[in-house]
Amino acid sequence: LSLAIAPMGSVADAFLYSERYSDSDADYAGFGTAAFRDRVCWLVDGGNWLAEGEEARPEDCFRSAGTTATRSMCRSSSGADTDSAGDWHIVPSRGATPGEPNSDETYEP
Repeated sequence: LSLAIAPMGSVADAFLYSERYSDSDADYAGFGTAAFRDRVCWLVDGGNWLAEGEEARPEDCFRSAGTTATRSMCRSSSGADTDSAGDWHIVPSRGATPGEPNSDETYEP
């Protein structure tokens, strides 16, 4: 997910999430499709998201496993923006607060 200043403009922010792993498939470095792999690499190369190694991997994305219609992914209310998965967490059911500060409660399966 990326937010641009204007259509076809520079990226203002990005949020990369996935349930996949590098060994999910051999053809697309684990991303599932060439389009997803290429978009992630483009965002990482542009400095909009951090990868731990030289190549972006699905493991660099926020782990979205455990989300449901009422258990959402939320950014920490600390205000930190490290352009990495560490800024995000899954809140317990009904913990999302659109338009208000996010809950820092974390869902633990």
